[in-house]
Amino acid sequence: MNGRLGRAAVAIAVIVGSATLLLLPRTPSPKPDLPAPSATASLSGVAPEPSAREPTFVDPGAPAFELNRLTAQFGWALLHGPTAGVGDGSWTLAISDDAGASWRDGTPPEMADAVPSIQFLDPQHGWVLQALSLDPDHPHAPIRSALWRTSDGGRHWQKGSLPTQAIFEAAISFFGPKSGYLVLAPDAEVSHRRTLAYSTTDAGSTWKQVGRIAGDLPFDWPYGRSLVALSADDALLVRGGGVVTHDTGRTWSPVDLPRPEGIPSDSMADVFAFVRAGGDVFASVQFTWKSGASYTYVPGYVFVSHDAGRRWTLTRVADRDRPKGQLIGVDPTTILEFPDYSAMIPSVYDDTLSLTTDSGKTWTTIAPSLPPEMHFDAVSFGDRLNGWAVIVPDSHCPAGMSCPMAVLPGPLVATSDGGRTWTTGAPR
Repeated sequence: MNGRLGRAAVAIAVIVGSATLLLLPRTPSPKPDLPAPSATASLSGVAPEPSAREPTFVDPGAPAFELNRLTAQFGWALLHGPTAGVGDGSWTLAISDDAGASWRDGTPPEMADAVPSIQFLDPQHGWVLQALSLDPDHPHAPIRSALWRTSDGGRHWQKGSLPTQAIFEAAISFFGPKSGYLVLAPDAEVSHRRTLAYSTTDAGSTWKQVGRIAGDLPFDWPYGRSLVALSADDALLVRGGGVVTHDTGRTWSPVDLPRPEGIPSDSMADVFAFVRAGGDVFASVQFTWKSGASYTYVPGYVFVSHDAGRRWTLTRVADRDRPKGQLIGVDPTTILEFPDYSAMIPSVYDDTLSLTTDSGKTWTTIAPSLPPEMHFDAVSFGDRLNGWAVIVPDSHCPAGMSCPMAVLPGPLVATSDGGRTWTTGAPR
């Protein structure tokens, strides 16, 4: 099974085995609009009083796998039923126009059962990419890749085109309603993988191949969000230490990250994410080097570039006891970072958020109150105060073993005070 289908199968299998660990019981029926009840539960232990200006936050109806809150009012969540089996195609794209007080079904037609890659540029323009290839267990049942686009906030979808149907990996990113980049590795080339770069000026109706990216490292984690298009000239791709183009995708070169004090000059830089905030780009980085017969891994470094990735400056120094961080861009000066446990199960979970409101010059720590044995899996803010997050049950690894973390959908929660307190969605 290819990488994208394999991760989806693992994720859904974990849902089936762990549904009883979710904070609230759910049933997979998010299709209709959901009425707003009259009360919520605060994760800080104090129930906030709803007001006319702050409508009650409602549970969207199923565990959330991924989310993005673009503004204080608009955002989306990718949902999956907690007990649905693999292959039933029960992904739902739930969209809210009122800060989560109600949800509507924005799922494109013919959604397959693999995890889609979703991008909304603004509350009107969005794209859903499902890059699928042959399942080696069922070679005579091909699954067609598909690209869908909307210009009315997911109420209606039009089918775009793709350069090929046989895709091993793919990532998409738009910097305007009509203009964006697509990078993909054809499935037929998996034995000697090549990555091709394309651009579009008609919202994905047609694509033009503009270049080729050397190397065979994977780039489609997490779920196709590894590509960041900045302009017609500039784009960044998470692949190893990161690659960047400044000539409309024709050539791609490694990102030149300076080595911080104490990091060997011959260390390898691994970029976990590029995040755009206004005209700046932030990079979450881990450095790795060999020490005798073993390797040293130091995550937690954050760099910023003010010139589309040409030059980088260290803005946050690693805490060696903290896992790699997931960055969230809020506005040109505001970035949040929270621990990312997608690779390994930690011995102790750290649920604190780090915040900068001056483009990384200074950072403060926020320690929100979460339910026992729960931690953040995804976080997104529409502005400095209003955010959503997915929280999932802590996992525990047997003593002396090294266990990978599985991707697990969980309850969707909301904050209106910059991440200090979080509220569970009221039942529908």
